[in-house]
Amino acid sequence: MAISYSEKLKDVRWQKKRLEVLERAGWKCEDCGAAEGVCLHVHHKWYEREKEPRGYPDECFVACCEDCHDAREQMKREMAVLFPSLTPEMQSVMFEAARASLAEGVQNELMVGISLLLTLTHWSKYRATSQQAQKDRDDGASILKTFINDSQQLIIGIRTRGAS
Repeated sequence: MAISYSEKLKDVRWQKKRLEVLERAGWKCEDCGAAEGVCLHVHHKWYEREKEPRGYPDECFVACCEDCHDAREQMKREMAVLFPSLTPEMQSVMFEAARASLAEGVQNELMVGISLLLTLTHWSKYRATSQQAQKDRDDGASILKTFINDSQQLIIGIRTRGAS
């Protein structure tokens, strides 16, 4: 008999991973910074079929308050509709790029859209350079982390040029 997802979240190994994520975040919401008197969730940025909740790289997890968790879940649903051909992991990358654009003050929707298109192109380049990443999850997580960092720099550059 298959174990339900809610039962998997009771597993001591998931609880250990959850505590690691909350400690890494300093026991505050990584989106809005709320700490006092809030219930924190550990959000999966993406899911893969048949994978245990604890079986993802650290970059997949974010600590967030209930309101920010709900907002992330809503955005995840919207990304699935907007980009149905992309993997959930890639949809997560697009979401993080959009968040980075907004965090850097890119308010113009056209500039955010351009940064998302550049992100998609940039990501494709990274994926194309590493066939091993699909076989080796640790390698893939490392490439994803590098990609997100580079994309944030790219978005900052777009913002700087757009403000000129």
